[in-house]
Amino acid sequence: MKMKTSLSLFFLVFVGITLPAQINSALALHVRNTPDSIETNVEALTAYLLREAGSDREKAEVIFYWITNNIEYDIEAYFEDVYFENFEETLARKRGVCVNFTSLFKKMCEIAKLECYEVSGYAKGYGFEKGTYYAQVNHKWNVVRIDSLYLCVDPTWGSGSYEENSYGFEYKKGTSMEYFLANPLSFLLEHLPVDPKWQFLERPIKMEDFIWAKMEFTPPLKENNHVSDQAFVRYRKLTLIDQRIDDLENGIAFYRSDYLIEHLAILCYQEAYELSTKGTTKEEVEKSIALYQKSLENFREIEISNPKYKTQIGHIADGITYSKYRLGRM
Repeated sequence: MKMKTSLSLFFLVFVGITLPAQINSALALHVRNTPDSIETNVEALTAYLLREAGSDREKAEVIFYWITNNIEYDIEAYFEDVYFENFEETLARKRGVCVNFTSLFKKMCEIAKLECYEVSGYAKGYGFEKGTYYAQVNHKWNVVRIDSLYLCVDPTWGSGSYEENSYGFEYKKGTSMEYFLANPLSFLLEHLPVDPKWQFLERPIKMEDFIWAKMEFTPPLKENNHVSDQAFVRYRKLTLIDQRIDDLENGIAFYRSDYLIEHLAILCYQEAYELSTKGTTKEEVEKSIALYQKSLENFREIEISNPKYKTQIGHIADGITYSKYRLGRM
């Protein structure tokens, strides 16, 4: 089953404080001189950008600067409730929503051999009203490792903004380095991650503190964004799917919502189905059963309020039966 995700998850136009920040002029010139002929090839594009970048910071910087200068927010895709996830199309169209900005940034960081993650969460952008709880996740950003620290990056908010006027929305293109390698504490004023580990705080703030802007970072305050922190040592050892599951499970424990439970159930079902039908080892098929069961537990959590999940639960039962059948023949 392929999950269809509502585009409202990814539409966020920022309203924030503009701080003076700019890229090194030599690097900026290098980025602006990128040949048009390579801009749809992510490998060639990244290789070109990295020519003048020495440190990890400069590598991340040229990637961020190119994306925020060349990719525009696709407001039409938002209103049409349709979006794409593939970074090749983002490069071809030079437009996208926040999932496109973050996936492209992550892909280019991977090519540059930079450790990078995509983080989902709640952000104070267009339409935010103080004291209003979030019904669902509404934004996505990145965390990138620079030397021994994890720092926050929001290429969507760094690329420009939409302003509402009498005619609708007007897009104002303009790169802001404010959202590049942001200090976790300042970033947290506008971005609350689903998984509290991405707050990088010894004592994470609560949702109510975030929506009421009652965040008081009183001493003793410890930032846990060092790569040696045990939460991240463990996280780096997980597969990509297990990292996504870990994020959602921690998020549900932090701020329980049917929205997150549904997403966890669907994610587990999708991965279980892949392993059940395409897995070639005993370990893979055994894992499919465990994931089907995790999916079943989460669907049952929300079945009372969503009767449609009864059919899904039936599919899971069939999947478990099939996986057990395959396991018995191995």
